[in-house]
Amino acid sequence: DNGFYFVPLGGSEQFGVNLNVYGCDGDLLAVDCGIGFADERFPGIDLLLPDPAHLEDAREKLSGMIITHAHEDHIGAVAHLWDRLECPLYA
Repeated sequence: DNGFYFVPLGGSEQFGVNLNVYGCDGDLLAVDCGIGFADERFPGIDLLLPDPAHLEDAREKLSGMIITHAHEDHIGAVAHLWDRLECPLYA
């Protein structure tokens, strides 16, 4: 838990589903929580959400979530995942 680290939980190297976590000395800070839009690779699925399991498992260490801007790929999953995280939200 010591030191500084970055964990991309969604959205890295793709459009949408943004959810990144920064850790520092045991505390976590989430940045963005967006949706993605499925394509032909996911028949019958419309929306893609980031996987918050890592944050759920460490929820007591989650200091908050920062939303960088209001595009759906950065904020769209907050409403879908909020009850699993329930942390302070900053925008």
